[in-house]
Amino acid sequence: MPKENLPRLGIYVFGTDDLGRDVFSRMLEGTFISMSVGFVAIGIATFLGVAIGGIAGFYGEIKPSGAPLFGFIGAGLTGYAVWNELGFLALLFSMIGAGLGLSVRRDGRSLFLEGMIFGALLGLAL
Repeated sequence: MPKENLPRLGIYVFGTDDLGRDVFSRMLEGTFISMSVGFVAIGIATFLGVAIGGIAGFYGEIKPSGAPLFGFIGAGLTGYAVWNELGFLALLFSMIGAGLGLSVRRDGRSLFLEGMIFGALLGLAL
């Protein structure tokens, strides 16, 4: 690479990649693009929410027949997903607790079962 193409300041916070490009400046550019996409998505969602809410408020005397049903379905699916995660967390934490019980011994006795029970209770509590 010719010397005139190299940057003048030789301080690279995150270093450089294989081609000599500054990783920090590339990360900042990627952050800017990601944040821009996020703000555009928020703007579109806000516009649609205000428009649909305004129409619903203007025609408020008409009873919607299917709208509450979608709300109940969404709330039910959210609750279902939470219960699935609780079982997974209990299993995960019981395995972590069992592993800690295998590695820690008190008075020459293994804490496998105690660690498994404690981990399962911790997973359910979270």
